[in-house]
Amino acid sequence: MYNIIMSKKSSVKTTIKQFLNAIFSNNNFKQLISNDKLNELLDLKIKYFTLYNKKSSLPILDSYSKIKYDFIKEVDENYSLVKFSVYSIFDIDGNSFNSITTSTYISLLKKISDKWFIDYISDIESLKDTVNYKDPKTFILFYNTLLDNEIDKYNSLLLNFNTLNINIKSTVAASSVLKKTSYSKSKAVEYAEKYALNYNKEYIDFDKNGGDCTNFVSQTIHYAGIKTSSTWKPYSNPWVRVNELRNYLIYNHLAFETTNIDQNCVGSIIQFFSPIKNTWSHSGIITYNTGNTCLYCYHSYDKLNYPLSYVYPNIYPKIRIVVPY
Repeated sequence: MYNIIMSKKSSVKTTIKQFLNAIFSNNNFKQLISNDKLNELLDLKIKYFTLYNKKSSLPILDSYSKIKYDFIKEVDENYSLVKFSVYSIFDIDGNSFNSITTSTYISLLKKISDKWFIDYISDIESLKDTVNYKDPKTFILFYNTLLDNEIDKYNSLLLNFNTLNINIKSTVAASSVLKKTSYSKSKAVEYAEKYALNYNKEYIDFDKNGGDCTNFVSQTIHYAGIKTSSTWKPYSNPWVRVNELRNYLIYNHLAFETTNIDQNCVGSIIQFFSPIKNTWSHSGIITYNTGNTCLYCYHSYDKLNYPLSYVYPNIYPKIRIVVPY
């Protein structure tokens, strides 16, 4: 029995590796897919990013390594649910800095004639809070609905593509409010890059306890010059919660808010709106403006200099920039 289980898991891993190899080498990955809806969704995503690339040149996903399997769960003899992570590297044309992400995926594999095929796949960042992916019996009831929802979303993005605000400004916006801090944007970028993938062990890590994104951002802006207070200090609500951090900085005149992305935003906080939660749910630090996109770092979906163009507006429909003075 043990040998049968190990053989099954090995076959599942082989299919996933073949799929990833096909994606990264631009080969025909559709031969590994068993679900017409998934094929339709991937076609729409390719069309969306092709249009995006024409409007504002996209960084290229260059290579991947270090596939880590979190679990392989048998749903029944013909289905297996897999959670795995991939260490991916982007090629940012003309720049020497690293652009790296550790992306986590959920995939449902289907066995047809003793061969495994991809019936569903999604990154966790897109999927989170929509369904319980840890329970195979529950997940298999809803995954086609998830695909339908994603298909509707990308059809809407394509239909309204010409109205999307995806342009990055090269100008520097001026603020009329007097500077109240000794904030150093270069130190913010330094800290964010250093600890994006390797967490600072001097702080508690909340990655598996609600998320570590805003804790990481607070560490960064504190290192860059914003002083702690009786209200804002390690692990207080404004230190670890998205909206409360924004409110603390704005209401205490330590930062201003904008939706425009320009050179002034480097070293600033970027926050993301979740349509699923209907609130601002994620925080990161902008580290570079390439002229075509900006790059950011954050925890919980760990990213180092990750291109904004791969999550906005297709995953997060709204962003706001909190710029410290």
